[in-house]
Amino acid sequence: MSRGKRPFEDDGRTIANMDIDGMPWHDRRRDKSAEADASGQPPPKKIDMPWLGGVLSAVGLVALVFAGAFAAFLLLLRSVW
Repeated sequence: MSRGKRPFEDDGRTIANMDIDGMPWHDRRRDKSAEADASGQPPPKKIDMPWLGGVLSAVGLVALVFAGAFAAFLLLLRSVW
């Protein structure tokens, strides 16, 4: 006997949309139905990567630091040898 507990009822509200493009659970059917043109074909996807320059500069900076540390280590070994 359960007091005060009701069975779960889904009312269909979305609290937080977790449907992110590229994730395994992304609902592609909704995108196709919402964006289909008159011929029934979805429009081609645009690749938008505004963050790519920032990522490449950060990776380049880390690579430069590691290369400098390695060169300093080699110079230290050369002077000790």
